[in-house]
Amino acid sequence: MNIISVQNNYNINFKRLNAPKTKPIPYDSFYVSDKNALEIANLKKKIAPAIKAGKYGALLNYFGMGVKKDSDGKFIIEGYHQPSTKYTFSDLGIDENKLLANVKEITGDAVFTKSNITEFKTLKKIGGNTRFSRTKLTSLGSIEEIGGNVHFFSSKINDLGNLRQIGGSARFGESQITDLKNLEVIKGNASFSNSKVQKLGKLREIGGSAFFCDSKVKNLSNLELIGGNADFSYSEIIDTGKLKEIRGDVRFTDSKIKSLGNITYIDGDLDISYSNIYDISSLKRLRGKIIYENSPLKMEDVAKFIN
Repeated sequence: MNIISVQNNYNINFKRLNAPKTKPIPYDSFYVSDKNALEIANLKKKIAPAIKAGKYGALLNYFGMGVKKDSDGKFIIEGYHQPSTKYTFSDLGIDENKLLANVKEITGDAVFTKSNITEFKTLKKIGGNTRFSRTKLTSLGSIEEIGGNVHFFSSKINDLGNLRQIGGSARFGESQITDLKNLEVIKGNASFSNSKVQKLGKLREIGGSAFFCDSKVKNLSNLELIGGNADFSYSEIIDTGKLKEIRGDVRFTDSKIKSLGNITYIDGDLDISYSNIYDISSLKRLRGKIIYENSPLKMEDVAKFIN
Protein backbone atom coordinates (compact mmCIF):
# COMPACT_ATOMS: atom_id res chain seq x y z
CA MET A 1 0.00 0.00 0.00
CA ASN A 2 1.51 3.31 -1.10
CA ILE A 3 1.34 6.61 0.76
CA ILE A 4 0.36 9.77 -1.11
CA SER A 5 1.88 12.87 0.52
CA VAL A 6 1.95 16.62 -0.12
CA GLN A 7 4.98 18.40 1.37
CA ASN A 8 4.97 15.63 4.02
CA ASN A 9 2.06 17.32 5.75
CA TYR A 10 -0.88 15.34 4.40
CA ASN A 11 -0.91 11.55 4.46
CA ILE A 12 -3.75 9.39 3.23
CA ASN A 13 -3.70 5.63 2.82
CA PHE A 14 -4.85 5.44 -0.79
CA LYS A 15 -4.18 2.51 -3.12
CA ARG A 16 -2.57 4.36 -6.00
CA LEU A 17 -3.38 1.54 -8.41
CA ASN A 18 -7.06 2.33 -7.98
CA ALA A 19 -6.72 6.08 -8.36
CA PRO A 20 -9.11 7.59 -10.92
CA LYS A 21 -7.89 8.66 -14.33
CA THR A 22 -6.90 12.32 -14.53
CA LYS A 23 -7.32 13.24 -18.18
CA PRO A 24 -8.90 16.69 -18.80
CA ILE A 25 -12.67 16.44 -18.80
CA PRO A 26 -14.69 17.46 -21.89
CA TYR A 27 -17.11 20.21 -20.90
CA ASP A 28 -20.27 18.27 -21.73
CA SER A 29 -19.31 14.70 -20.87
CA PHE A 30 -20.48 14.23 -17.27
CA TYR A 31 -23.00 11.59 -16.33
CA VAL A 32 -23.72 9.19 -13.48
CA SER A 33 -25.18 5.78 -14.27
CA ASP A 34 -25.90 2.57 -12.38
CA LYS A 35 -22.74 1.08 -13.86
CA ASN A 36 -20.47 3.41 -11.94
CA ALA A 37 -22.60 3.80 -8.79
CA LEU A 38 -20.56 1.09 -7.04
CA GLU A 39 -17.30 2.72 -8.07
CA ILE A 40 -18.50 6.03 -6.61
CA ALA A 41 -19.62 4.38 -3.38
CA ASN A 42 -16.25 2.66 -2.92
CA LEU A 43 -14.30 5.80 -3.68
CA LYS A 44 -16.41 7.84 -1.25
CA LYS A 45 -15.54 5.38 1.53
CA LYS A 46 -11.85 5.57 0.63
CA ILE A 47 -11.63 9.37 0.73
CA ALA A 48 -14.07 9.94 3.61
CA PRO A 49 -11.30 10.09 6.29
CA ALA A 50 -9.41 12.75 4.29
CA ILE A 51 -12.56 14.85 3.85
CA LYS A 52 -13.34 14.58 7.57
CA ALA A 53 -9.77 15.58 8.46
CA GLY A 54 -9.82 18.49 6.01
CA LYS A 55 -6.78 17.18 4.11
CA TYR A 56 -7.72 18.88 0.86
CA GLY A 57 -4.14 19.22 -0.36
CA ALA A 58 -3.77 15.47 -0.33
CA LEU A 59 -7.12 15.06 -2.10
CA LEU A 60 -6.04 17.44 -4.86
CA ASN A 61 -2.81 15.50 -5.26
CA TYR A 62 -4.64 12.17 -5.31
CA PHE A 63 -6.89 13.33 -8.13
CA GLY A 64 -3.88 14.33 -10.23
CA MET A 65 -3.65 18.09 -9.68
CA GLY A 66 0.10 18.08 -8.93
CA VAL A 67 0.17 20.01 -5.66
CA LYS A 68 3.06 22.17 -4.43
CA LYS A 69 3.28 24.59 -1.53
CA ASP A 70 4.65 28.11 -1.63
CA SER A 71 6.44 29.94 1.20
CA ASP A 72 3.11 31.27 2.49
CA GLY A 73 1.65 27.79 2.83
CA LYS A 74 -0.68 28.27 -0.14
CA PHE A 75 -1.14 25.58 -2.78
CA ILE A 76 0.02 25.84 -6.39
CA ILE A 77 -1.54 23.12 -8.56
CA GLU A 78 -0.78 22.03 -12.12
CA GLY A 79 -4.36 21.98 -13.40
CA TYR A 80 -7.96 21.57 -12.34
CA HIS A 81 -10.81 19.41 -13.58
CA GLN A 82 -13.46 17.05 -12.25
CA PRO A 83 -12.16 13.66 -11.05
CA SER A 84 -13.64 11.61 -13.88
CA THR A 85 -15.90 11.65 -16.90
CA LYS A 86 -18.17 9.40 -14.82
CA TYR A 87 -18.67 11.58 -11.76
CA THR A 88 -17.93 14.99 -10.23
CA PHE A 89 -16.44 16.09 -6.92
CA SER A 90 -19.97 16.79 -5.77
CA ASP A 91 -20.93 13.15 -6.46
CA LEU A 92 -18.06 12.14 -4.16
CA GLY A 93 -19.25 14.42 -1.37
CA ILE A 94 -16.41 16.92 -1.79
CA ASP A 95 -17.15 20.63 -1.28
CA GLU A 96 -15.08 22.41 -3.94
CA ASN A 97 -15.17 25.68 -2.02
CA LYS A 98 -13.14 23.89 0.66
CA LEU A 99 -11.09 21.91 -1.86
CA LEU A 100 -9.80 25.10 -3.49
CA ALA A 101 -9.87 27.31 -0.39
CA ASN A 102 -6.08 27.27 -0.02
CA VAL A 103 -5.17 27.27 -3.72
CA LYS A 104 -3.30 30.39 -4.86
CA GLU A 105 -2.42 29.45 -8.44
CA ILE A 106 -3.32 26.93 -11.16
CA THR A 107 -0.38 26.77 -13.57
CA GLY A 108 -2.15 24.88 -16.37
CA ASP A 109 -5.67 24.50 -17.75
CA ALA A 110 -8.72 24.80 -15.50
CA VAL A 111 -12.11 23.28 -16.35
CA PHE A 112 -14.87 24.37 -13.98
CA THR A 113 -17.66 22.80 -15.99
CA LYS A 114 -20.14 21.07 -13.68
CA SER A 115 -18.18 22.35 -10.68
CA ASN A 116 -20.05 23.07 -7.46
CA ILE A 117 -17.70 25.88 -6.44
CA THR A 118 -19.48 29.18 -5.79
CA GLU A 119 -16.62 31.59 -5.04
CA PHE A 120 -12.89 32.24 -5.36
CA LYS A 121 -11.27 33.83 -2.30
CA THR A 122 -7.58 32.99 -2.65
CA LEU A 123 -7.06 31.98 -6.30
CA LYS A 124 -5.06 34.72 -8.06
CA LYS A 125 -3.86 33.20 -11.31
CA ILE A 126 -4.74 30.52 -13.86
CA GLY A 127 -1.94 29.87 -16.34
CA GLY A 128 -3.78 27.98 -19.09
CA ASN A 129 -7.11 27.77 -20.89
CA THR A 130 -10.21 28.08 -18.71
CA ARG A 131 -13.85 27.03 -19.06
CA PHE A 132 -16.66 28.34 -16.86
CA SER A 133 -19.65 26.86 -18.68
CA ARG A 134 -22.37 25.22 -16.59
CA THR A 135 -21.02 26.22 -13.18
CA LYS A 136 -22.64 27.83 -10.14
CA LEU A 137 -20.12 30.67 -10.24
CA THR A 138 -21.43 34.20 -10.72
CA SER A 139 -18.16 36.06 -10.06
CA LEU A 140 -14.44 35.48 -10.69
CA GLY A 141 -13.73 36.99 -7.28
CA SER A 142 -10.01 37.05 -6.45
CA ILE A 143 -8.71 35.90 -9.88
CA GLU A 144 -6.44 38.58 -11.38
CA GLU A 145 -4.96 36.83 -14.41
CA ILE A 146 -5.86 34.03 -16.80
CA GLY A 147 -3.00 33.06 -19.10
CA GLY A 148 -4.86 31.22 -21.87
CA ASN A 149 -8.18 31.32 -23.68
CA VAL A 150 -11.35 31.91 -21.65
CA HIS A 151 -14.82 30.56 -22.44
CA PHE A 152 -17.71 32.27 -20.68
CA PHE A 153 -20.54 30.90 -22.82
CA SER A 154 -23.33 29.07 -21.01
CA SER A 155 -22.06 30.33 -17.66
CA LYS A 156 -23.78 32.32 -14.90
CA ILE A 157 -20.79 34.64 -14.42
CA ASN A 158 -21.85 38.30 -14.48
CA ASP A 159 -18.93 39.81 -12.57
CA LEU A 160 -15.26 39.59 -13.61
CA GLY A 161 -14.17 40.54 -10.10
CA ASN A 162 -10.47 41.45 -9.92
CA LEU A 163 -9.58 40.08 -13.39
CA ARG A 164 -7.06 42.38 -15.07
CA GLN A 165 -5.51 40.32 -17.85
CA ILE A 166 -6.42 37.50 -20.23
CA GLY A 167 -3.39 36.03 -21.97
CA GLY A 168 -5.32 34.33 -24.76
CA SER A 169 -8.63 34.93 -26.51
CA ALA A 170 -11.97 35.69 -24.85
CA ARG A 171 -15.44 34.91 -26.12
CA PHE A 172 -18.24 36.78 -24.35
CA GLY A 173 -21.12 35.56 -26.51
CA GLU A 174 -23.93 33.71 -24.71
CA SER A 175 -22.66 34.89 -21.32
CA GLN A 176 -24.20 37.08 -18.60
CA ILE A 177 -21.34 39.61 -18.51
CA THR A 178 -22.33 43.25 -19.16
CA ASP A 179 -19.27 45.16 -17.87
CA LEU A 180 -15.56 44.26 -18.20
CA LYS A 181 -14.80 46.38 -15.13
CA ASN A 182 -11.09 46.04 -14.17
CA LEU A 183 -9.99 44.03 -17.21
CA GLU A 184 -7.18 45.96 -18.92
CA VAL A 185 -5.65 43.58 -21.47
CA ILE A 186 -6.85 40.74 -23.70
CA LYS A 187 -3.76 39.47 -25.53
CA GLY A 188 -5.65 37.31 -28.01
CA ASN A 189 -8.89 37.81 -29.93
CA ALA A 190 -11.96 39.30 -28.28
CA SER A 191 -15.46 38.50 -29.51
CA PHE A 192 -18.40 40.57 -28.27
CA SER A 193 -20.80 39.35 -30.95
CA ASN A 194 -24.15 38.17 -29.56
CA SER A 195 -23.05 39.10 -26.05
CA LYS A 196 -24.60 41.24 -23.31
CA VAL A 197 -21.42 43.30 -22.84
CA GLN A 198 -22.19 47.02 -22.93
CA LYS A 199 -19.21 48.54 -21.11
CA LEU A 200 -15.54 47.83 -21.80
CA GLY A 201 -14.47 49.36 -18.48
CA LYS A 202 -10.69 49.75 -18.21
CA LEU A 203 -9.89 47.67 -21.30
CA ARG A 204 -7.04 49.43 -23.14
CA GLU A 205 -5.60 46.70 -25.36
CA ILE A 206 -6.83 43.80 -27.48
CA GLY A 207 -3.76 42.03 -28.84
CA GLY A 208 -5.61 40.06 -31.52
CA SER A 209 -8.72 40.72 -33.57
CA ALA A 210 -11.83 42.38 -32.13
CA PHE A 211 -15.37 41.51 -33.20
CA PHE A 212 -18.03 44.07 -32.29
CA CYS A 213 -20.53 43.15 -35.00
CA ASP A 214 -24.00 42.47 -33.59
CA SER A 215 -22.88 43.50 -30.10
CA LYS A 216 -24.40 45.84 -27.50
CA VAL A 217 -21.17 47.79 -26.93
CA LYS A 218 -21.76 51.50 -27.54
CA ASN A 219 -18.47 53.06 -26.46
CA LEU A 220 -14.88 51.85 -26.74
CA SER A 221 -14.04 53.70 -23.51
CA ASN A 222 -10.27 53.35 -22.81
CA LEU A 223 -9.42 51.01 -25.71
CA GLU A 224 -6.31 52.30 -27.53
CA LEU A 225 -4.99 49.33 -29.51
CA ILE A 226 -6.41 46.45 -31.55
CA GLY A 227 -3.58 44.17 -32.61
CA GLY A 228 -5.44 42.36 -35.39
CA ASN A 229 -8.54 42.89 -37.51
CA ALA A 230 -11.48 44.94 -36.24
CA ASP A 231 -15.10 44.47 -37.26
CA PHE A 232 -17.54 47.25 -36.32
CA SER A 233 -20.17 46.32 -38.89
CA TYR A 234 -23.78 46.33 -37.67
CA SER A 235 -22.60 47.45 -34.21
CA GLU A 236 -24.10 49.97 -31.78
CA ILE A 237 -20.81 51.83 -31.28
CA ILE A 238 -21.19 55.55 -31.97
CA ASP A 239 -17.55 56.68 -31.79
CA THR A 240 -14.06 55.18 -31.60
CA GLY A 241 -13.09 56.88 -28.33
CA LYS A 242 -9.35 56.67 -27.54
CA LEU A 243 -8.61 54.02 -30.18
CA LYS A 244 -5.40 54.98 -32.01
CA GLU A 245 -4.10 51.94 -33.83
CA ILE A 246 -5.51 48.89 -35.64
CA ARG A 247 -2.88 46.41 -36.87
CA GLY A 248 -5.07 44.63 -39.37
CA ASP A 249 -8.12 45.15 -41.58
CA VAL A 250 -11.03 47.20 -40.30
CA ARG A 251 -14.63 47.14 -41.42
CA PHE A 252 -17.36 49.72 -40.69
CA THR A 253 -20.18 48.46 -42.93
CA ASP A 254 -23.56 49.70 -41.68
CA SER A 255 -22.12 50.93 -38.38
CA LYS A 256 -23.20 54.11 -36.54
CA ILE A 257 -19.66 55.50 -36.41
CA LYS A 258 -19.26 58.71 -38.42
CA SER A 259 -15.59 59.53 -37.89
CA LEU A 260 -12.33 57.65 -37.36
CA GLY A 261 -11.87 59.83 -34.30
CA ASN A 262 -8.32 59.37 -32.98
CA ILE A 263 -7.39 56.41 -35.20
CA THR A 264 -4.00 57.25 -36.68
CA TYR A 265 -2.64 53.95 -38.00
CA ILE A 266 -4.31 51.06 -39.82
CA ASP A 267 -1.99 48.29 -41.01
CA GLY A 268 -4.53 46.58 -43.25
CA ASP A 269 -7.50 47.48 -45.45
CA LEU A 270 -10.01 50.16 -44.48
CA ASP A 271 -13.53 49.19 -45.54
CA ILE A 272 -16.02 52.02 -45.07
CA SER A 273 -18.35 50.96 -47.85
CA TYR A 274 -22.03 51.27 -46.95
CA SER A 275 -21.06 53.15 -43.79
CA ASN A 276 -21.79 56.58 -42.28
CA ILE A 277 -18.15 57.64 -42.00
CA TYR A 278 -17.51 61.06 -43.53
CA ASP A 279 -14.27 62.01 -41.70
CA ILE A 280 -10.97 60.11 -41.94
CA SER A 281 -8.74 63.14 -41.36
CA SER A 282 -7.00 61.60 -38.33
CA LEU A 283 -5.54 58.77 -40.43
CA LYS A 284 -1.79 59.15 -41.10
CA ARG A 285 -0.90 55.67 -42.29
CA LEU A 286 -2.87 53.05 -44.18
CA ARG A 287 -0.88 50.01 -45.32
CA GLY A 288 -3.76 48.37 -47.18
CA LYS A 289 -6.36 49.62 -49.60
CA ILE A 290 -9.36 51.80 -48.92
CA ILE A 291 -12.85 50.64 -49.90
CA TYR A 292 -15.39 53.46 -49.83
CA GLU A 293 -18.21 52.41 -52.16
CA ASN A 294 -21.55 53.94 -51.12
CA SER A 295 -20.03 56.04 -48.36
CA PRO A 296 -20.23 59.82 -47.71
CA LEU A 297 -16.56 60.23 -48.67
CA LYS A 298 -15.50 61.78 -51.95
CA MET A 299 -12.48 61.12 -54.14
CA GLU A 300 -10.57 64.09 -52.71
CA ASP A 301 -11.05 62.72 -49.20
CA VAL A 302 -9.38 59.40 -50.01
CA ALA A 303 -6.96 60.42 -52.80
CA LYS A 304 -3.79 60.24 -50.69
CA PHE A 305 -4.59 56.65 -49.69
CA ILE A 306 -5.08 55.39 -53.27
CA ASN A 307 -1.95 53.99 -54.89
